[in-house]
Amino acid sequence: MGVIEEVEQADENPNSPAFRGSFTAGVAFADSTNVVEDEDASKDNNDEGNVDDVEGEAEDAGEGKDDDDQPVAIAVNQEELKQEIRERLFEGAPAAEPVALDKWKKWHVWGAVLTAVMVTITIVGLIVGLTNARNKDGEDNGSLPTLGSIKKRGYVRCAIGWLNELETDLCKALAAAALGNSSAYEVVEVEWADRWPILANKSVDIVTLLSTLTMDRDVHQAAAKTGFSFSTPLFYDGAIFGGLSTYLECADRRDAFFGVCKGVRVCITEGSSTYNVVSDFLPDSIFRQVKYEDLVKGMKDGTCNVIVETSIDVSLHKVREAGFDDDDYKVGKNYFSKTPLSTVVRQDDQQWADFVNWVIKAFFVAEQQNITNANAQEFMTTDVFGPEYKNMFINAISAVGNYEQLYMKHLDESIPRGGLNVINNGSTALLYAPPFGTIKDETTEVKNSIMIETIQERGVLHCGERKSETWSELGAEYCKALAASLFNGDTSKIKFIEIASDNDGLSMLDSGNIDVLSGGPVNLLGDVGGATELDFGHTFSLPYYYEGNDEIALVTQESDPKWSDFVYWTVAATLYADEYQIKQDFYLDMPVVKVFGPRLEDMFRQTIKAVGNYREMNAKLVDDDVDQGARNEQNLNPYKAQIYVPYYAPPNMG
Repeated sequence: MGVIEEVEQADENPNSPAFRGSFTAGVAFADSTNVVEDEDASKDNNDEGNVDDVEGEAEDAGEGKDDDDQPVAIAVNQEELKQEIRERLFEGAPAAEPVALDKWKKWHVWGAVLTAVMVTITIVGLIVGLTNARNKDGEDNGSLPTLGSIKKRGYVRCAIGWLNELETDLCKALAAAALGNSSAYEVVEVEWADRWPILANKSVDIVTLLSTLTMDRDVHQAAAKTGFSFSTPLFYDGAIFGGLSTYLECADRRDAFFGVCKGVRVCITEGSSTYNVVSDFLPDSIFRQVKYEDLVKGMKDGTCNVIVETSIDVSLHKVREAGFDDDDYKVGKNYFSKTPLSTVVRQDDQQWADFVNWVIKAFFVAEQQNITNANAQEFMTTDVFGPEYKNMFINAISAVGNYEQLYMKHLDESIPRGGLNVINNGSTALLYAPPFGTIKDETTEVKNSIMIETIQERGVLHCGERKSETWSELGAEYCKALAASLFNGDTSKIKFIEIASDNDGLSMLDSGNIDVLSGGPVNLLGDVGGATELDFGHTFSLPYYYEGNDEIALVTQESDPKWSDFVYWTVAATLYADEYQIKQDFYLDMPVVKVFGPRLEDMFRQTIKAVGNYREMNAKLVDDDVDQGARNEQNLNPYKAQIYVPYYAPPNMG
């Protein structure tokens, strides 16, 4: 493959340090077997990696047919079936009928019995339905999860764009991780605005075109009418102006109104999140929205005298490379936005989202451990995604290298490495709120969250609480913030349920006894699944506290992405308020939120009204003389190192 189609068990104790913040919960250090071969050497013959051949062989095989054209038994992968049952069961679960709180206990037993019956019936129906979904021709009809579809198809399909060489390398790494063959990929070049519908309609498996993580895209992207899952940011940047010096100075000081500054004309990429930022302080009339490839062309033909995009796009190197060589061209001094750039996948397949996310994190770990593509066999192995993916991290690093290698190869010439794009060693701030994007506009066709509806109809939020941790009280405050967001400011509508351990909390999430866990360490096993008997995966909010090697976050069951999004952005709201100095008494300065529908449009205001911003929350709970560590401060301009390396076990704990 590799072609461009131009279309638009670690430590068994769950509370041990190896489990509690570990990248390698459920991993071991590798031997040198079953590792992806060199891209060229991996081909046993001239046909390997040819998509047409692979698909043709599948058609010729004629699986699922017999001579009499009668229904026949179709082999079903039990792990895939279990995953689909799990996803569909929670996706389609009916919301509970409203029950008065004083009657809830009376009906609890009958409710549990009825629920068990419904679950049993649903599982039987799903087994039949999912088996029949694989028709007599052996085709899948779209029911396979993404990893299963990739395996069946024989290659990974990625959408790329502005940084196509880096984005192609990311696709290559995922092909190596998922299939053991770094050549088994196809890249599709797309326009910025087209990436969302192309991903939503399953034309690609992933958008490796690095895209800004924003709330509106995460929860409900307007064009695609759905939300998406973003990986850990691979690269941090920001909006900055570049242009002819006189007009650049005007734009940099936000002046398009007086004297020569009235002549400012700014080219900006259509569909870019940057427009939402700069149009807040400059008039719409000065902007010229163009295709990304025409950004510098606008400078050459006089359409504009200033351009605005990320610092890569406006860098002198990039502009000269595009053929604009006016000596008067300069780059501005001020950043006007946060731009955490991530890969993006669909929100309906959390297993694939987790797979991609932990491959990205592996690049960071590898750099810290001085593991490159030359000695990738020294990296750790894992079976959390199944034994066939044991060497997924080794294969990815073998294919493209570690984070430093990727950065130096693709980015350093335009933006010398520094600032946010350096590994945080614990000596500087690490709390960081991603931008909200367009959340004030009326949104139609918002998909409902079963969890949010269930909690509101129940009339109380169930929050699992650890009382023995440094961050316990802060976690409890975040549960109060969630209750305030859900119940129009009423923080009394919450029930705290004490839990004994991290594993106990995850198990209670999986069984439905709690809606959210007030704090837990982000780790591979807890994220993907396998930490509890039910083997469900979980979703972690934005981290709100760092303690030793642990990054602490709120935790939810991953079956309802909208509920997980709600929790994530509630935490982000407290950091945003702190960054913009919006205190509890001025909660009305927080933005209105439309992406969760009209009933929840005041969620941010109710959060800050109830608990205050992050600094206020901390001040109420922690004595001034307690050293919380440098990481538990906001990383603000001038920005410091933001790349976080998940804790991993040393070799003797593998």
